[in-house]
Amino acid sequence: MEQEIHYQTQKENINWEEVAGVLRRSGLSDHSAREQEIVFTNSFATVFVYAGDHIVGVARAISDGLFQAAIYNVALDEEYQGRGIGREMIFKLLEQLKGQNVILYTHPQTVLLYEKLGFRRAKTAMEYFHLDEEKVEWMEQEGFFLKKNFRFPEEIGRPDMQGPAWKKQTKECRTGNVRKECRTMAEFEVSACSLADRRKKKEAEKIAAQTKSFGKVVTTEKKGEIAANGAFVRQKNRFTTPFGDKEGELPVEAGRYRLIWTPLCPWATRQRIVLKLLGIGEDVISVGTVSPIRTPNGWEFSLDEGGVDPVLGIRYLPEIYASTDPDYSGRATVPTIVDVKERKVVNNDYHRLTNYWETVWKPFWKKDAPDLYPQELRIGIDALNEILFNEINNGVYKTGFAQSQEEYEKNYHLVFDRLDWFEERLADHRFLFGDRLTDSDVRFFVTLARFDTAYYFGFRLNERRIRDYPNLWNYAKELYSIPAFKESTDFDAIKRGYLLGASKNPDGILPDGPDESVWLEPNDRTEKFGPLDPVTYTTIKA
Repeated sequence: MEQEIHYQTQKENINWEEVAGVLRRSGLSDHSAREQEIVFTNSFATVFVYAGDHIVGVARAISDGLFQAAIYNVALDEEYQGRGIGREMIFKLLEQLKGQNVILYTHPQTVLLYEKLGFRRAKTAMEYFHLDEEKVEWMEQEGFFLKKNFRFPEEIGRPDMQGPAWKKQTKECRTGNVRKECRTMAEFEVSACSLADRRKKKEAEKIAAQTKSFGKVVTTEKKGEIAANGAFVRQKNRFTTPFGDKEGELPVEAGRYRLIWTPLCPWATRQRIVLKLLGIGEDVISVGTVSPIRTPNGWEFSLDEGGVDPVLGIRYLPEIYASTDPDYSGRATVPTIVDVKERKVVNNDYHRLTNYWETVWKPFWKKDAPDLYPQELRIGIDALNEILFNEINNGVYKTGFAQSQEEYEKNYHLVFDRLDWFEERLADHRFLFGDRLTDSDVRFFVTLARFDTAYYFGFRLNERRIRDYPNLWNYAKELYSIPAFKESTDFDAIKRGYLLGASKNPDGILPDGPDESVWLEPNDRTEKFGPLDPVTYTTIKA
């Protein structure tokens, strides 16, 4: 049974042997229990972490009591790391140091952690320790100290930064009588860094030169979709005119529209699944496919001959957005519906697009097509779809694109709490609305299909895989066994698009796994609920 974690900030009744043990195991201090008692007792603020009755973490800070403080000896036993306990220790210290400027002495490997907690690196911090030469050398090698006489590039040449290590030294070279200027190692290091910076700048200039301009259209979520608190706030859809026969609506007309999609995108993939389920063919809605790896110029038709869409004659999707509305300043997104007759974007409203296929486009359904959006269930479907979007479909993006620890953790738990809820629901429901396939199942599936391959790794959603949930996993496999779902799901495109495009992967290395053949393994849904009608996708009653 896991022991309860609790925190103590008072210094009374402390087992100083346990304190010394925590610091010793963390490699921070070899001092005796008596010495630790002295330094912690004389410290301004302290935190002791207990697992049951035993101390497993400690931290302390010294202070002048009003203005300045410094944090030391933050240590936590390894088995309790990665659970947010260290973060809570720091917050409890900062509560005791409220209103004071705080400096922190830490290991180089934990710098990123403290940056996420709001600490900033100090360029001019200096350290003076009572250490022998061997210890100083070790501190340099481990990254605690910069090299002696180290200078940042902008400091070189400043009169107040001059010293013997920065004067050029002339030496006799053994290649004849030629005299050359030689530099110290420190200067060489700065020169190498400068060279690396120039190389990065040239790479950036090269990318910039390849990047085209499409009016005001942007090609990345970083422009306009990251809030000040680090939250990812998805842009609203601009082209939302509905299909129908009312005035101002888009006419339902075969051969007039072209769907632009990529098998990477869940919003676009559900259009393909629904069109296939309903039997609406490409003679009614033609289909254009962009590459799953988005370029700096946006979605590209690089899979087509000559890298140009054969119907629209464009290379990049932002081209038609810019020509449709020169003032449009959002991203060019998929799915996009283009009116081929008018040569303009008419709808990119992925929230409602499948509902149009499921209702006003009924004249073009195949015989006995499943009713995915039945009138009697629409209120419930719409309500569940709202939950699906906010907590699952877009929840994974709000986690993966978050640029603050707080936003990441908030949405991480939101996703897994809702997955737990669906796991319970699908224990006694074949589909989300009982014995029949609906629009909600399509929306849920596209996220489940991408989870283990992309979101688990690329979006840091690594609490569990979908295949670790018995009901969700068997439900997802049954959906995948339906031809419309399987034919619209391209795991290789998903992996390439997310791990070479959407996620940070500077080395561009594509993982070999995971093994997607497991999707073909049998599921238990027929055994639990009975046979499934292969046309209407409803459970056949005995």
